[in-house]
Amino acid sequence: MTKVDNNVLLFGAHGMFGKQVVMRIVNGKIIISKPPDFSKTKWSEKQKEHRDRFKSACKRARFISADPVRRARYEKKRKPGQTIFNVVLKELLAGPEDEME
Repeated sequence: MTKVDNNVLLFGAHGMFGKQVVMRIVNGKIIISKPPDFSKTKWSEKQKEHRDRFKSACKRARFISADPVRRARYEKKRKPGQTIFNVVLKELLAGPEDEME
């Protein structure tokens, strides 16, 4: 793991680059490390259920975001800089599953 301070080239950079390094910002410092390997991870039943629920919510949020009529319902709830997708996703993960008709 590499820590970087005050580097003009890497300022604000984050995410995976070339499937070889991951850059993230922790406490204002850039951390460069190898990407995590989840290939041997044993997911618990609760984790599997949550991953499935999240996958389903993402699919539904894309559907709702693309529909102008449904999209309009979430415009009022949106905060500055927040996407409709994120507003819908948050609501779907927090509440019952009755939005997609």
